[in-house]
Amino acid sequence: MRKRKRGKAGGIKKRLKRHKFKPFLPSIIMGNVQSLNNKTGELHGNVRCLQEFKNISLMSFTETWLTEVMPDECLNIEGFKLLRGDRNFDLAEKQKGRGVCLYVNERWCHPDNAKLKNHS
Repeated sequence: MRKRKRGKAGGIKKRLKRHKFKPFLPSIIMGNVQSLNNKTGELHGNVRCLQEFKNISLMSFTETWLTEVMPDECLNIEGFKLLRGDRNFDLAEKQKGRGVCLYVNERWCHPDNAKLKNHS
């Protein structure tokens, strides 16, 4: 007769229960928004009310049309760190377009670990 092992129960379900908000693979929402200014209210509402948006790891948006004039306070979402790559007027040939924005969930990645390294 074999002795039964004692200790922690193994398995993927047990590990996921211990780490509820830090999945092994990140969940990502990506979108081409064409002006993020007029969509911030909807984005705030989705993060506050919808479970899919609350537990998302990363939200990435392209074509944000943001400039240096738009402050971060207008775009911040509670529980997420904002990283922006705005369009540079000197390098751009057109007045509208370009720009990227990344929201990193603070429960998935510590805010000090998410940094914008290079922007040109």
